[in-house]
Amino acid sequence: LQLQDAPVQITATVSDTADDSTDITSQAEWTSSNVFVATVSSSGLISPKAAGTTRITATYKGLSRDINVTVYGAMKSISVEKTTQDGFVGEEQVLPAVTGIALNGDSMNISKLVRWTSSDEQIVSIKDGKWKALKLGEATLTVTLGGRQVDVKVTVHDKPLALLSDVSTISVVTGKEVRLPEVTVIYENGLEERVSDRIEWSVSSPNLLVRDGNLRGLIASRVTLTGTYLGKKIAFRVTIEEEIVKLTVEPAALELNIGRSKSVKVTGTYKNGKTVSLGSKMNWTIANDKVATLRGNSVRAVDEGTTVLVGTYQDKTVSVTIKVIPKLKKLTISNSSLRLGIGVNDSVKVQAEYDTGKLVDVTSSAVWTSSNEKVAQVSGGTITTKAKGSATIRARFDGKTVTVRVTVK
Repeated sequence: LQLQDAPVQITATVSDTADDSTDITSQAEWTSSNVFVATVSSSGLISPKAAGTTRITATYKGLSRDINVTVYGAMKSISVEKTTQDGFVGEEQVLPAVTGIALNGDSMNISKLVRWTSSDEQIVSIKDGKWKALKLGEATLTVTLGGRQVDVKVTVHDKPLALLSDVSTISVVTGKEVRLPEVTVIYENGLEERVSDRIEWSVSSPNLLVRDGNLRGLIASRVTLTGTYLGKKIAFRVTIEEEIVKLTVEPAALELNIGRSKSVKVTGTYKNGKTVSLGSKMNWTIANDKVATLRGNSVRAVDEGTTVLVGTYQDKTVSVTIKVIPKLKKLTISNSSLRLGIGVNDSVKVQAEYDTGKLVDVTSSAVWTSSNEKVAQVSGGTITTKAKGSATIRARFDGKTVTVRVTVK
């Protein structure tokens, strides 16, 4: 009760049988343990007198029952801890605790004194000290006491299944800002919704500051960033590091046979001159994944052609030209031996066979040599005889060699 409340009537009954009871309110003897707090009349009418607690007892033919009565003074204000709440369809929650501030400044829980109403009983209903979410939407729960009121906005959602993001790690340079990651909620009914602006963010260290939709790194360290929405959480590993002033890539160009792989090494240099290996930390993209593919910092050749690998880190970029060529299987020469007279020109051709089955005339590309230029000389596959004797003509291409035995008579 509040001190300014009107008297409250209570009743007393006795049970004659399991299904029958008799009202003995006017026949019972009523007493108050503290008449300065509240009095009770012979008919069970309780009248508040002062703030405090008393026990009201009803006695009848040797039997007695009692109740505790608390009288509160007038409240100059009432409040709840949170004026917004979220719920899910079909879910029940206890009504928020209500705090009152008395005229003397004392704070107390007055939840039992207040009255709650809902602005839309079709969305949120109230019963037995709880509110229940009935369907999607918003409703305002209003708590009143003695002309004072507080509104609590309740939003009813579908039940979330998980929070997802396209990233799991974030890199932040000390003193600079990056945007908070985008987050999507997946509901149990399969629907998805972007909720980045509704996420409640927390960090594991004060070295990372969350402000105005951005992350700001203060001191080089590793921090966990946690986002919470409708009771679901998502965590990101955040690395705060010093600014890198230069990136060095090795090699700057790659030539690979189909099916072969090679790693790309990137070194970053900080302002203080220290270096760090960044190969696996780079954000890599490849221009043509039909020519080559990328896993981590390892490039794998897929098909003949040329493409470019581009890597970025802290807004700095490096690139690697990738050339994929088939592997040379063998060389074939048109004649393995020749018998020629003096002063004769004769030509031979060299054909390259690759592991793809491709055949290429490489006569003009091969490196030609003669074991005895006094007998025979060679240029671009054309052999010129000079004197009697014998010589071995060699054609070398891409690490492989074929020969022609020349006899001059």
